[in-house]
Amino acid sequence: MPGCQGTHLRYLGFGTQQLEAAVRARFPNARVDRMDRDTTGNWRAAERILRRLTEGAIDILVGTQMIGKGHDVPNVTLVGVVSADMALGLPDFRAGERAFALFTQVVGRADGATGRGWP
Repeated sequence: MPGCQGTHLRYLGFGTQQLEAAVRARFPNARVDRMDRDTTGNWRAAERILRRLTEGAIDILVGTQMIGKGHDVPNVTLVGVVSADMALGLPDFRAGERAFALFTQVVGRADGATGRGWP
């Protein structure tokens, strides 16, 4: 950011595996699972995770953008995007458009409790 005036940069390096560990530590009684390239080597693995989520066997699902892409799972009440501001600062003229697309996709995931979608 040009207005920051900071002199130090640091690597964030917070991947889904680290996020999963942090979520497990913060919510020790929750049933946490992860959905990313490492855990879904094939479509059957992804299908298994989504089936468990749909059946209510997973309380918190941590993952990459693949979670927000067209999966209609009932009873999803909260969706978070970690470091969402980083998507806006990518050196690509389409960064804002891509970030907006991701945000609108994940908003659609969190309508399971009300069935209304985005107000």
